[in-house]
Amino acid sequence: MSSDELVKDIDVQDIQDKNQTDEMVKAMHIGYEKSKNTLNTIGKALCILRLVLLGIALLALLLRMLFSAG
Repeated sequence: MSSDELVKDIDVQDIQDKNQTDEMVKAMHIGYEKSKNTLNTIGKALCILRLVLLGIALLALLLRMLFSAG
């Protein structure tokens, strides 16, 4: 039996559809990971900004207490 006879009943379109679906799922997963990484980076930047602003506010409060007492 030749290889052509073995594969003649196989529907190639089903295999192509499955491969296309797998590629779409992979692309969606990559997009999800990129979005997650971007949001994590933004979150870290916002935390650092909050800490800097808190430090400035505490420094301003400390300076006000030091110089208004005199």
